[in-house]
Amino acid sequence: MSTNFSYHESEFFDYAIESELGILENLVKNDNVTDILVNGHSQIWVDKGKGLEKTNLTFISEENLRNFAQKLALANNKRLDQSSPYVDILLENNIRMHAILSPLANPGTIISLRVHREKVYTLLDLVNLKTIKKLQKEFLEELILKQKSFVISGGTGSGKTTLLNSLLSLVPLNQRIIIVEDSKELKPDHPHVISLSARSPNIEGKGEITLRDLIKQTLRMRADRLVVGEVRGNEVIDWLAALNTGHKGGCGTIHANSIYEVVSRFENLGLNAGFSLTAIHAQLKNTIQYVIQLDQDLQGQREIKDIGELFINDQGVNEVRPLKI
Repeated sequence: MSTNFSYHESEFFDYAIESELGILENLVKNDNVTDILVNGHSQIWVDKGKGLEKTNLTFISEENLRNFAQKLALANNKRLDQSSPYVDILLENNIRMHAILSPLANPGTIISLRVHREKVYTLLDLVNLKTIKKLQKEFLEELILKQKSFVISGGTGSGKTTLLNSLLSLVPLNQRIIIVEDSKELKPDHPHVISLSARSPNIEGKGEITLRDLIKQTLRMRADRLVVGEVRGNEVIDWLAALNTGHKGGCGTIHANSIYEVVSRFENLGLNAGFSLTAIHAQLKNTIQYVIQLDQDLQGQREIKDIGELFINDQGVNEVRPLKI
């Protein structure tokens, strides 16, 4: 299926002058588009919630596409050239961009845009979208009200951020939510939200602020709910340690293919960060209570695949028990 957009070369140049995103601007303005993938100058794909669709849009040439990517990088104080051939930046309007130049990438320069929408779905919205079931909705509401700690797991594009936004919007209004992320993606519908975003090094390689740095700052900020947008590195040590100091109801997302792989994912992250398995299990035992697994089928439908309760005994044997919901 193709999206009906096409531009002549002269039209592209006029349009590119007016808009930072050039020929991609109309795709971004489509409320259904969550991802825009540029595979070299002649292929542009979109995801509108039903899997990838190829559009009729093209860039004029590889040189034109490369210049486009480099201008976006430069406008955000980043280098994108053969000495620094890839970049990950946050554009205006909450759009995350990753680009990698050829010849590292084939069939040419590759640009991946993740478009985060302002709309926050309620759990009832997600029921209507068939992402969650009615019984799951009731369980998740209790999960938030009783301040249980949890992680949402799944692959890229499975809807983890969308679901986490919905759940954080249910946090009682007298509680303070502090969110730590690589880039600002979570925007729950709640009156007391503090967002801390990491910062990568500048062109001179200076000024980096990591998730670990930010999590340490939250310990002095009176967080009722301490949230990590995505746990994927050494920050796992600081987050679990923070949750063990009395921060109930902490939550975040993690990449895993099933609820049964979540513990091993934490183990791998912890080992890479210098923890022993014993220390990892001790931290998990007193922090993460539930795992929610999201999946996306071949037709693009996002849904909760499993909800499991995490158990780790004194011998370090772990088990995730699926709940029949």
